[in-house]
Amino acid sequence: MIGAWIKTTDEKEIYIAKHGKELQYFKNEDMNALYKTLVQWIYTLGLTNKVAENDIIALTTTTKDLFPNITLKEISLAIKLSLQNKLSVDVECYGNFSPLYISKILNSYLDYSQETMQNINWRKKSYDNMLPPPKDERTYEQKVESTKKVILFYSDWVKTKDTYVGDYNNVIWEFLKRLGKLDPTKVNLEEAEQWADDRIKLESITTQAKVFSKLSYEKKENEFKKFRKLYGRYFVMKKIFREIENVQDWLDNIDNKQILLQ
Repeated sequence: MIGAWIKTTDEKEIYIAKHGKELQYFKNEDMNALYKTLVQWIYTLGLTNKVAENDIIALTTTTKDLFPNITLKEISLAIKLSLQNKLSVDVECYGNFSPLYISKILNSYLDYSQETMQNINWRKKSYDNMLPPPKDERTYEQKVESTKKVILFYSDWVKTKDTYVGDYNNVIWEFLKRLGKLDPTKVNLEEAEQWADDRIKLESITTQAKVFSKLSYEKKENEFKKFRKLYGRYFVMKKIFREIENVQDWLDNIDNKQILLQ
């Protein structure tokens, strides 16, 4: 696993530990394993005779309540890293193994883990972008059927909803152009742009607000132009599909070469 996007043993252990069973899903047998982990932790700190069994049982439940999203492997790794002095926190417990001490170590580990996972994910994304796209093993006929399903989904959506849905890789737009159903030079741009402006304003309340709020004025203007074009196209295709009574029958009468270029 150590290679293109996981560079060190610590990163490998953090990545693996994060994908275990979270404490919130622990039952009796799992809680016993958590109890044993805390006992081992107490032993490594030299506090074996200083923490009563009833206190350890209570600490087991408290740990589950305070950290429901952590895994047992993460707790074990947090203990290991704290003993190796790799966490940005004072790991000395000063003779007091308490919920406060457990929280101090685990919170420090979670900060360390989050930063590590961000680095891993960034490297993985960069690595994936360098890989060639997977080879499409489907036959031409299978690809045509998949394209028909996309067209049917899109047509059903635009005929029944106003909420924008994207036309990935302009598949629908180019298909309608090939058929002669759509001529960009004859589109009523004023009508399309007005509809686009109204929808963008409406949907920006929920969908685009968070994105736009973080942009500079110039970038906001550029993004708005992009959205305006996309929403305008959506409006044009909506009008075309609403004029087709049965899209399935319509598609069945279209040559495959028109649906998907070879």
